Amino acid sequence: MNQYLEEKYFSWIPYPRFGEYTGRIKCPCHYLFWKHIERLFLNIKGKAVVDMGCGPGLKSLTLALAGANVIALDNNDKRLEEFKKNLALTESKSRKLSLTIYLHDLRKKMSFLKSDFADCILCYEVIEHLNNIAVFVREMIRIIKPGGTILITTPNKNVCPVEEGERVYGERLHGHVNGYDAASLRAAFDIEGVSIEDVFFYKHSLMRACCSIIHKFMKFDRYRYRLPTVICIFLNRVLFPILYLFVQLEERLKKKRNTGKHIFIVLKRNQ
Repeated sequence: MNQYLEEKYFSWIPYPRFGEYTGRIKCPCHYLFWKHIERLFLNIKGKAVVDMGCGPGLKSLTLALAGANVIALDNNDKRLEEFKKNLALTESKSRKLSLTIYLHDLRKKMSFLKSDFADCILCYEVIEHLNNIAVFVREMIRIIKPGGTILITTPNKNVCPVEEGERVYGERLHGHVNGYDAASLRAAFDIEGVSIEDVFFYKHSLMRACCSIIHKFMKFDRYRYRLPTVICIFLNRVLFPILYLFVQLEERLKKKRNTGKHIFIVLKRNQ
C-alpha cells in the first residue's frame, strides 16, 4: 500500500458507525487535512503516534495503516466500542495494525504512558471540550520526545462561537466549553519546554461552501439511499478535482488569515 494518507483514509477505512463518515464520495476537506498531516508528521512508518480524543478511530486507523504505532485515547466508552468494530473491519481488509486503545479522561494524568516516548501527538478538535487543560498540557509535554511534533486543532471562535449552554467535556457529545482564536491559542501553549512552530487557519470560505454541498451527498448516499455509481464517479473524478484545485489555491492564499473555520497550532518539544 503506497497510497498517500488521504487515499488510505478513503480506500481502507470502513464506514464508521459513530459521528464521522467517509462514504463513496470524497471531499476536499478530508484531502487537505491529510495533506497537512503528511507535511507535519514526516515519515511516520514505525513511529509512535498518540491520538488524543480519537473518537470512532478514523484518524488513528489511517495513521496505523501508514505504519505508525498508534496509541488512541478517548473518554467515551461508546465511541471506543465503535472504534473497535471499525478496527476489526479495517484489519479484515488489510492486516494486523499496531494500535492500542485506552479509555481515559484527558483532564487526568496518563500514568500508563511512558515519558519521552511519542514521536507525534495529534489532538484534533478536543481542547475546546476541556474545562481545564493544565494537566493535559503537562502530560503532552511529558510523553512527547525531544524534537517531537504536537499538532492541535480547534474551531476558530471568530467563525464558530461557543454556543450558549454548552457543557463540560464528557457531558455532551459536542459540548464546547472553551473558544480559541489565534492569540489565545498561542497564549495557552506559550509554555516552557515547547516552541510554537506554526499557527495557521483551515477551511476558508470556498472549502466551507464545498463541504456544505458535498457532505449532503455523502450523507445521503451513506445513510438514506445509495446513489447510482455513475454519479459518485462524476463527483469524484470530474467535479471533485476541479473544486480541489480551487480550494488548494484559496487555502494557500489565506493560510494566515483569520477567516478559517479551524485553527492548527504546531508545537515542537525542545531538545
